Amino acid sequence: MALKRYFLPDEYTTAEIESIYESRTPVERVAFLEDLHKEYGKIPEPAIECALKDTSTWVRAKLADFPGALSFRDPHEEADEFVRATSYENSDRHLNPVRIIKDVVNPLGMFKKLSNIEQLAFMRSRFVPKEIVYEVFDENSKALELEPRHRGLLVCAFLSGKSHPVVEQDSEQARFRPVGEKLWNYASQWEGGWLTHEDFSVQAMVFAHIRAPDNLRRTMLTKFKDRQRRFAVLETASDRSQSIQMMLSDDDDDVRGYSWSRISFSSDNTDDIEALMNGDDLAALRGLAVNTNVSEEVRVRASLRLGDLGDKYWKWDAFGGEQVKSDEPPVRDNALEEIKQSLRQQTEQIAALGRAIRGRSVFLLVVIALTALILAKSC
Repeated sequence: MALKRYFLPDEYTTAEIESIYESRTPVERVAFLEDLHKEYGKIPEPAIECALKDTSTWVRAKLADFPGALSFRDPHEEADEFVRATSYENSDRHLNPVRIIKDVVNPLGMFKKLSNIEQLAFMRSRFVPKEIVYEVFDENSKALELEPRHRGLLVCAFLSGKSHPVVEQDSEQARFRPVGEKLWNYASQWEGGWLTHEDFSVQAMVFAHIRAPDNLRRTMLTKFKDRQRRFAVLETASDRSQSIQMMLSDDDDDVRGYSWSRISFSSDNTDDIEALMNGDDLAALRGLAVNTNVSEEVRVRASLRLGDLGDKYWKWDAFGGEQVKSDEPPVRDNALEEIKQSLRQQTEQIAALGRAIRGRSVFLLVVIALTALILAKSC
């Protein structure tokens, strides 16, 4: 098998790459880089050099999407602020730690020197140092000299970053759990106008997107009384958590209904369900009627109970994946019940056949024994 053409570029193939690159539009150039990366696992150096000198800021910024490409570029040598910012967001601590973070022993000093756009980009990096994250989340810290509104934007930038282990909802890496707990504690102490941007709370966004121990979550539920933050605190809770369990009897109808829509019941909770079915708690019944963690039978019973109390029939639309309200009572899925009934009948028939076979076997054994006894006497 022949060696790939651009595996080791020489003067001839370098000139060829440059010719191909120059003949294409910005969109086609990025596609060319993608094809090279797909074929070789990296972009050959001549193609990277072409991209670094490209007059299109978009092309130069896209270069940061390719692992290893940044090792050829010092962001401080780039004139365009946006292109520099992409270098910080896509920094790779393994391939380019010194060029991206020149002062690795003083990340806070480095961060202060960045422009607002570069800071917002760096907070989205998977490898943003936790020292910087702590200072951003600590409202009382003056080390970074942040304006309140910019601090809030930096927090949101961190929450929208690229797969940071602290933000990943499915992350179970133990070494990041203390970080999440510390950020929750910082966020719980926030005060001031920067907490709210238009119609959402930055504080609530932290609780909704960062994991924390359930005991800390329960503390926050006790501390906060407003609906938005309590909903956010419950967002990352397990359906079997004590946090969800404690909210089943909350005074707020919406919070209580949400908890009933999430709770995953065990056989020990049957008394709680029966008590709810015989009561008049509309909020809880609405939640239970759309709870996909319980059986269809329980959801239908809750919906019918709502109808008895004069409310709409709430139910879960499995096809649309959403809860709906209807004036018509829910209809049980008879097809599933028919299948279950058919299986039960077949099981009973098989059991009856087994009993009949065992009875006949015993009869045959008796006949054989008697025959043997008669033959023995006759001999």
